Amino acid sequence: MMKIEGRKGGNIDLEEKFLSAITRQPKRRSGIHVTALREECMKMSYLYHVKESPDFKPNKKNLLTFWIGRELHKTPILAQNELILDWNGILGSCDDYENGVLVDKKTCTSIPSQAKDQDARQVEYYALMLKKRGKIVNRVYILYIDINNKDFVFHRVKVRPYDEIEAEMISKRDILQKAKETGVIPPRTLNWKCKYCYHRFECLNEKELENLEYREIDYELNREK
Repeated sequence: MMKIEGRKGGNIDLEEKFLSAITRQPKRRSGIHVTALREECMKMSYLYHVKESPDFKPNKKNLLTFWIGRELHKTPILAQNELILDWNGILGSCDDYENGVLVDKKTCTSIPSQAKDQDARQVEYYALMLKKRGKIVNRVYILYIDINNKDFVFHRVKVRPYDEIEAEMISKRDILQKAKETGVIPPRTLNWKCKYCYHRFECLNEKELENLEYREIDYELNREK
């Protein structure tokens, strides 16, 4: 423990003060967020993003990762940074926009060869919400920032037809809104992210868990190592 003497006497734990500072976040707007809609599995979206999860207790590594990501989002690249979006009961915050160009930033520990599916969906949703505000969207990029190897890459996203994106967003919004109102968890959709989900032990049976090629991960926060 690294402690210093406080102005009013007594000792101050510097590590504790730092972790407390990076844990503080602005009050989240009430509603269904794009970060919930981007997931393939609506059960995962509900448990992670909509329902309060008292079992989720981030460790130091998680807190630092979240904090680095938040701070990088605040760094402006284009004229409009952290643009607040609100459409049809869906909330979002677009990282950077200027003259028809949309950029969303993602931190990672290894840069993917192309945009990940859930990241592509997220920027597609932002693109639609921008168009609903009368903005032109010609090019959409995801900036992947490798915090381990200190590198970055812009991957361009080919946006699907907007009527398809809109229908998908509304459908997912309705599923999550109903779950929020009734408390009934939406059906699961098995996908590659199941093995990273810390609800998998309650969600999957023994055979399904074996098929995940299970390995320990940082998000295993609700069980003893």
